[in-house]
Amino acid sequence: MFAKLSVVAILTAIAVAQTTTVNKCNVGSLQCCQSVQKGSSEAAQKQLAAVGALLGNGDILVGLQCNPISAAIGAGTGSNCNANPVCCKNNSFNGVVAIGCVAANGNA
Repeated sequence: MFAKLSVVAILTAIAVAQTTTVNKCNVGSLQCCQSVQKGSSEAAQKQLAAVGALLGNGDILVGLQCNPISAAIGAGTGSNCNANPVCCKNNSFNGVVAIGCVAANGNA
C-alpha cells in the first residue's frame, strides 16, 4: 500500500512540475500566439510594418496575434494556450506582434 501511494505521489509531482514549467519564462513574458515565424517571412513583415516595428535580423522569431498567458494555472482566460506558447522579449504592440520569441516548451 505504501509503495502504491509513493508511486502516485511521485507521478503527481512530475505532472505538476510539467504543467507549471510552461508557465514560466527565463526571458520575456509568456504569450499564446496564433503563429510564430521568422521576422523575414511575408506574414511577419506585414504585421511588423502595420505597427511600425523594424527588425535588424530577419532570423528573429516573431509571434503573431498573441495574448498573454496568466502565470497562475487555471486563472483568467489566458491560462491555456491551444496555439503556440512562447516567451517573447518585446510585447509592446497590443498583441499584433511579439518580438524575440522562443518556444515555452523548448521546441522552437
